[in-house]
Amino acid sequence: MLLSLLLSSCLVARLTCALPASTSSSSPLLPSSLSPPSSRSSLEPRSCAVEYPTWNSYISKEHPHEVSFNTYLTIAWKDPGYYIYESLIQFSNIPAKARVCQLELFFPTGYAEMFGLSGGTNRLFIYRVPAPLPRRFDWNTAPQPAYLFGTTPKLPMSEIMQQELGFIINSAPCEPTMAFRIAISSDAAKGGVDFFKDTDFPTAGFRLTHDCL
Repeated sequence: MLLSLLLSSCLVARLTCALPASTSSSSPLLPSSLSPPSSRSSLEPRSCAVEYPTWNSYISKEHPHEVSFNTYLTIAWKDPGYYIYESLIQFSNIPAKARVCQLELFFPTGYAEMFGLSGGTNRLFIYRVPAPLPRRFDWNTAPQPAYLFGTTPKLPMSEIMQQELGFIINSAPCEPTMAFRIAISSDAAKGGVDFFKDTDFPTAGFRLTHDCL
């Protein structure tokens, strides 16, 4: 019920907010790895440069001509007969000196804004897509996945994070702009994950790290 209310308020009222054109910082982060983990991570902190999405949007199969917009909601939802959503994120202005970029999913201690679809899978599949993303796109015109970049394990739903939670998705050579499409597996009959980034938890969600010390 809570998830339905959250989706209704966001998708019907269309809460939008512009993300910064470029966000980069240095922070204790996760170690590099080319293999995505299979369980919750308890990783030794490292000092890395961090890039946050400059574009974060979702598209709807039920409303295929609805143009995507920049928002703080990331959603991958597959409930046949009701809703099918996928998200696209983009990282822009990645420094030219950056060599290897690692995509991570991170939630800080105290975060409690991740929800899932009951009775379905709570794993995310992350695909590389051509970058940069078009200025305007919808379900029919959104960039299609080039290849599967990585997956998450089953994510914890509707709980308060008692400690930092981080997952390494995969690593790749850095490019000035990198984009990804987030979905529930095509093999899954049903599943869903959504989470918000807000002023209380501005670092929650996907991020790219590079130049780790």
